[in-house]
Amino acid sequence: MIIAATLALAAQATAGDGNWWCTVNRQTKTFYVCGMIDGIIASGKADQTPRFYYNSEDRLDQLVDGLDRFYADFRNRGIAIPFAAEPVIMAIEGAPLDKINQKIADFRRITAAVSSGH
Repeated sequence: MIIAATLALAAQATAGDGNWWCTVNRQTKTFYVCGMIDGIIASGKADQTPRFYYNSEDRLDQLVDGLDRFYADFRNRGIAIPFAAEPVIMAIEGAPLDKINQKIADFRRITAAVSSGH
């Protein structure tokens, strides 16, 4: 029984969403964000999403801080990190709050639908 519970927690913690994010230290979060950005650049899609070019350590710290705050809201924990980064970056760039909130609401709905199998 204890082994099953441990395995269940480990599976949740490796999902790449807010549940995982909240279990790791700051250095791991920073490495994850760097890898995510590198992946976007390597995929050739960086020209379509130039806002992901964060070359300074300050910008990376800002993104990690924003994701920490985003996932502090339990309703956002199921949203995958790459999707969570979008409203955080929108906020960093000064997007209107109503657009940011709409994006978050959309991601919550999508996550709930995927989780329930719909």
